[in-house]
Amino acid sequence: MPASEILCDVTTGAGCTVKPQGSQFYPFWSLNNSQRVDGAPRGVCVWNFGNVLPGVTKRTFGKDAQYGVPNVARFGGTSTSPVMPNPARTGNCTKVSL
Repeated sequence: MPASEILCDVTTGAGCTVKPQGSQFYPFWSLNNSQRVDGAPRGVCVWNFGNVLPGVTKRTFGKDAQYGVPNVARFGGTSTSPVMPNPARTGNCTKVSL
């Protein structure tokens, strides 16, 4: 995404930002455990992609920081972050058997 910005220098990563300059919002992953999806009981992890849902969102993983920093070794216009374990699989959320 950053490479589509006019101020992004893909050789140095300078000006390559997430969220786009001037934007008010850029979607990110978050978790909640108060919504019910597909008949799962209340309290299990549910992934959201978007913005903070007041009274619902429990973990934001750094919001826009999830996108990481420009990776000029691969392509300066690509932001990358380290691989993170899935909290729904690592015991940080209530598990469900369907």
